[in-house]
Amino acid sequence: MQSQTPNEEMTPADNFDSTSTLGSFDGTVDRITSVPTTEDTFRQDVEAFLTFKIAEVITKYWFPIMVPIGLVGNSLSFLVMIKPSNRKLSTCIYMSAISVTDNAMMLLALHNWLLTVVGTHTWHLWECKSAGYFVLVSLQNSTFLVVAMTVDKYVAIKWPHRAATYSTPRRAKMVVLGVFAVTFIYNIPHLFASDLEGSQCLGFARGGDITKVYSWFSFVLNALVPLTMLVHMNYVIIQKVKKSHTKFSMERGKSTPDNRKANEGLGSENVGQKGHSKEERRRSVENQLTTMLLLVTTLFVVLMLPTYARFITFAFVPRGTPRRFAALQLFYHISHKLYHTNNAINFFLYCISGSRFRRDVRAILRCGDGDGEGGSGASSSTSVTRSRSQLSVTQDSNVA
Repeated sequence: MQSQTPNEEMTPADNFDSTSTLGSFDGTVDRITSVPTTEDTFRQDVEAFLTFKIAEVITKYWFPIMVPIGLVGNSLSFLVMIKPSNRKLSTCIYMSAISVTDNAMMLLALHNWLLTVVGTHTWHLWECKSAGYFVLVSLQNSTFLVVAMTVDKYVAIKWPHRAATYSTPRRAKMVVLGVFAVTFIYNIPHLFASDLEGSQCLGFARGGDITKVYSWFSFVLNALVPLTMLVHMNYVIIQKVKKSHTKFSMERGKSTPDNRKANEGLGSENVGQKGHSKEERRRSVENQLTTMLLLVTTLFVVLMLPTYARFITFAFVPRGTPRRFAALQLFYHISHKLYHTNNAINFFLYCISGSRFRRDVRAILRCGDGDGEGGSGASSSTSVTRSRSQLSVTQDSNVA
């Protein structure tokens, strides 16, 4: 593991090294996560504990397993979300952008792992500054795109009459570009703050009161505010979806056999069935997207909570004894890897919750277009052609 200078008393400013851990709220230095090389006796004592050995194993093997899985899954998700039929849905616009930022985080994590664990080469100054900068940009993009996607669905469900104005693909694209622009500008100071300290790349090479204040400000802005918003909006969305589902079920129950006979007498059965079928398809697509969104945001919160807890813990808990240091090291690596797992699992969440998404993935893997409604346009067209052929054969035989 990469060594860093120790700090006996942890402060918010000492909570994160964005280039060695790739999961910072603000890019400040996480000095508690490495054994000081200048204290050989302390190092030996720490390395004797099982918790430290487990942390070493996690660091060595997690990224080589998770990064390829994440890169492939995010790439497939992106290809599905940019299909012409899906680009008409604002939620898919957000999901395609999230897959890009998640892949960026995976690549940056791999780069960091190669330097700090494999030891391919030492940090260059330009590499240190750019890595720290793009880590924070990607991290914040991922966070605020999830929040923006949830706000979009929240508005559509809570105020349906405003959905046509606010929950549109065009507005979603504008929001995505806006988030990218703001995060790129907001993190420019980190290009100047990141620096090399010996062979180490530190997100904030210099401490001080300003760094401490900025560290807490970033924690509130990038962690507490998104967490609070997501929890509240998810709760409201779930309640609204439950009510909508109950209402729709009641409306379907009103369609009795007597009503269908009356419609048949009026010659409107086919029209009614078409309208009903179209409404069901629309609701099915919306329900699947809502389920996908809820899964993504819920897992986002769950996997991020340990990192939030780590920030608070490392801000106030001193390094202390070797036993405590080893335990904190394990806590750090578990929370850090859970955080990055969030960047790799969205593809599987989409597959679990969306039959339409699964069909689109199968179509891509078969090198087919799979476009159309639910990615099954080709199969639908084939079915219609087959039905027409069967009808033609039947009519010919009747004439004969």
